[in-house]
Amino acid sequence: MFRLHDVGLTHGNGFVALREVAMAVQAGEQLAIVGPSGAGKTTLLRLIGAALRPSRGSIDLHGDDPWTLSAAELRRLRARIGVAHQAPPLPLRQRVVTAVLAGRLGQWPWWKGIASLAYPVDIVGARAALARLDLGERIFDRCDRLSGGQLQRVGIARVLYQQAQLVLADEPVSALDPALGSLPSTRRWRCTPCRC
Repeated sequence: MFRLHDVGLTHGNGFVALREVAMAVQAGEQLAIVGPSGAGKTTLLRLIGAALRPSRGSIDLHGDDPWTLSAAELRRLRARIGVAHQAPPLPLRQRVVTAVLAGRLGQWPWWKGIASLAYPVDIVGARAALARLDLGERIFDRCDRLSGGQLQRVGIARVLYQQAQLVLADEPVSALDPALGSLPSTRRWRCTPCRC
């Protein structure tokens, strides 16, 4: 699925966020990145998701180096990656069904995305994704009527509906109760703060 070769990231102000990161994750494998606040976990996930370009090293993502692709190819690659955020970027006045269906915007033609804003094109699929997270009955609610934990679950439902080949999760269950927030066992990779 992805491989990092001695990846580093230095910000414009000279701060070294990551240094010499090397790892590989295969299809079907789960990996947990554990470390204190400020260790670079979110930065690492943004690099893996091709949202940030590394300052050094290279990334092999689904068999491609994202930064050698054309803009259109990079968009198609990113559409295959699902990201579950700690605070999902959901417009609060948006309906839950629209937020979930947005998971496929990168895969649909532009006209289908526009049409789905006026009338949801796959209510059944959105409801099925929400039902997996005990939110099926909230499908037509506005996002501003949900709790923080419910918003996190809507963000996860969007990734489930997207059917991404690679799922990156940045503390997506921090606001959930223990029964809903439990995750299966995973391989762990420890992230330590950079002491530059």
